Amino acid sequence: MKHFIEALDHPVWLCSDGGELLALSRGARRLTTQAAPVPACVIKAVTVLRSGTRDRPVAEPWSAEPDDLDALVLAKWVDREDPTAGILVELTSEQGATANGMLAGARGSLPAPLADGFVPVTIRPGSGTIAFGPGAAALGLPDGRDLTFGQFLERIHAEDADVSASLRNMAETCPLGGIDTRFRTLGPDGSWLWLRLTGRWPEDRGTERPTELICLMRDITPEQEDMLRLEESAEAAKRQLNRFRQMADNAPGAVYERVDTVDGQWVYTYHSAGMPDLFGVTAEEIQRDGRAVFKHIDADQKREIAAQISVVRQTGEEIERVLHIAHPTRGMRAVMLTTRPYTQPDGSTIWFGNMADITAQVAAERRAAETAEQLRASHDRLNRLADNAPGALWEYREMPDGTVAFAYFSASLPEMVGVDAETLHRDPTSCLRYVSESDSQQLIEKFEIARETHTPFSCSYTLNHPQQGARRLLISAQPSEIGDGVTAWFANLLDVTKQEETEARAAMAFEELKDLHKRLSSLAGNAPAALYEFRIDENGKSEFPFFTPRMPALMGVSAKEITENGQSVFDAVHPEDLPAIIADTERSRETLEQFSQTFRTTMTEGGERWITATAKPIVENGSVARWFGFMFDATERMEAEKRANQASEELRRAHARFLVMADNAPGAIFEFRLTIDRKLHFLFVSPQLPALLGVTCENIQEDGFAVYTNVPREDREASIAHIHRAINSGKSVRFRHRVNHPERGERWVLVSLSPNKYDDDGVNGFGNAIDVTEDVRRETELRRTHEMAEKMRRENEHQALHDGLTGLPNRRSYDRESEVTDRLIPSPDPTTSSSTGAVRRGG
Repeated sequence: MKHFIEALDHPVWLCSDGGELLALSRGARRLTTQAAPVPACVIKAVTVLRSGTRDRPVAEPWSAEPDDLDALVLAKWVDREDPTAGILVELTSEQGATANGMLAGARGSLPAPLADGFVPVTIRPGSGTIAFGPGAAALGLPDGRDLTFGQFLERIHAEDADVSASLRNMAETCPLGGIDTRFRTLGPDGSWLWLRLTGRWPEDRGTERPTELICLMRDITPEQEDMLRLEESAEAAKRQLNRFRQMADNAPGAVYERVDTVDGQWVYTYHSAGMPDLFGVTAEEIQRDGRAVFKHIDADQKREIAAQISVVRQTGEEIERVLHIAHPTRGMRAVMLTTRPYTQPDGSTIWFGNMADITAQVAAERRAAETAEQLRASHDRLNRLADNAPGALWEYREMPDGTVAFAYFSASLPEMVGVDAETLHRDPTSCLRYVSESDSQQLIEKFEIARETHTPFSCSYTLNHPQQGARRLLISAQPSEIGDGVTAWFANLLDVTKQEETEARAAMAFEELKDLHKRLSSLAGNAPAALYEFRIDENGKSEFPFFTPRMPALMGVSAKEITENGQSVFDAVHPEDLPAIIADTERSRETLEQFSQTFRTTMTEGGERWITATAKPIVENGSVARWFGFMFDATERMEAEKRANQASEELRRAHARFLVMADNAPGAIFEFRLTIDRKLHFLFVSPQLPALLGVTCENIQEDGFAVYTNVPREDREASIAHIHRAINSGKSVRFRHRVNHPERGERWVLVSLSPNKYDDDGVNGFGNAIDVTEDVRRETELRRTHEMAEKMRRENEHQALHDGLTGLPNRRSYDRESEVTDRLIPSPDPTTSSSTGAVRRGG
């Protein structure tokens, strides 16, 4: 740090904790003498700072030679961990001192007027008055006139009561700290302005009560508004973070972020509140050792997981597997783990993952397998009843919000009412589309009476079928309250022509259908996602004997099509994904292992969707006869993975484009860092830089100053001075220097530097370098030509005005001198004698 300060042109002194001078900059040496390198005002600022708090700087007026400087001495503490650091003192302006939050008590009046919007203010506690200096009118306060404390407080916003308390406390106790407050007052245009008033009592005031406090006041409206907006943004970000953590803590399962360090440690940088309970450990155990999450997993699983992690860490693929955990209080649990690695430049690996307790799901799969035969038998019976029943059977539901829906209808209903099944599902009232106008009102009235009395009804009506013409149909329906304000209508529709033959069978079928439908709906309603049964008969034909209503919506295939043609489900699968499904089905049939695939569908209304299907094979007579499984929509998860992969690829391409541009750019580009201990590091250099300077990349990487290996000493010192100037000013610089290239001789290089980022340890920046040797040569030749032309012009002029033999001035030289004399001597007055004029002419 000493070397860094000594190279600065700005006046800076570095003192130890005890006040001893450690270093001073070049700018400080120019303002002091060797006999007194530390002015008295600097010593005073250090003394005041040491006696006060360490979190606020101290300012003293400059009183050393030269005494015409309008500046302050600002003292502040620096990093105490640096053994060479202590107190840093610099020469700054009134504005700079006030911006640092403190103006030490200099006696007497402040300079007036102050620059950059600062207004001098004098507070007199004894008389309870405040005087405002030049510039106060621009802030809505009287310029050059005194106000009482009461008059001043009347101009302040009602919410800024702390100003009143500060003035009252200062008038009563004259505290050592002085005053530093912010408040609002009406500006000249009637809007509220934020002002800051700062001042400090003299440290050497003794026991006497001071009569005046000299302060500075300025408009801080933009900074205050920015600060308020920043506080609002920070609070919003904090709320968002808390909301995320609350959602993660209350969501089922758990999410986490883990870092695998290069030395083999697992560190969970974040995990939601549910993760310790999932694995039967405590959060403290996870914090001490990340591998504690596998504490209750058997040794075989641990070996499998370790091997899988080693492979996936190299490939970057996702891990998705079920962990079987011997939970100490909840028994055996099944946890689904999904995670993906992201390798970092430092060799560590970050894993983002989520996990969910699927014990209930696994148990549900087991229960589904146990009851599959019962479900199949019930479904077969229901289908046989519906297919053999005369007419059509259906269940119609009315919701509390007025919407209606078919919960079920047999395959014959669309044909009987002349409306296709898809339209019936979308608009249940379309079943009345072709009812004759004369019977429509009667039918509606029957429904209303049955709804009010909760009694069944029967009604015959005429249907104008679009293909079969007029048909007489008989509808029998019964309303039933099934809870939550939902009314279910169980009905059948018959052709009245065969009414006598089918009445008895319809009544029986209706009751059995109602009972079976309730049981089937109860089973299907409690199953996760869409449940289905799939089988392949001895002829290789695919069919779905049973499926819940969710399956047609997921696959984009109507229930009728699935029922009539099981192949329609496979036809809805994306052609690229179908071979994998077929292969996994064969594998499951041969190995009796579970079928599990994620694939795309192309027939859904919302466009392409991703579906995950899992099914367990059931063996009958020594071979697989059917599968019982479930499927769910996995589109959001797949799209999230796709977006992540696309972002990674775009980042890789952008980096590649940058390297190509850097390799082909004229000259060389580089990024550097100059640390506070005067070490130069190059964070990036294009390949042209070593060739341009006649050094190697290895030289530059070992020592950044190796770029000056072939630069003459005088040019090197000038270049380093340019670099310091850029760092001190924060502005870009351009300079040229020579390079004694080992292969190409003397070359000229133009360098441009731009500081970019400052921190406590140094500064980062960007730059470029271009070979300008030819430009320098042309400039030199042009200058030489100009000097030669000027020399020839002077020689020609001398020869024209002097005799070639004697070297004496000739007639032309005399005429030129006469012309100069005539211009200097005034013209004669016309009233003078002619003889005078004759003499002049004769002369």
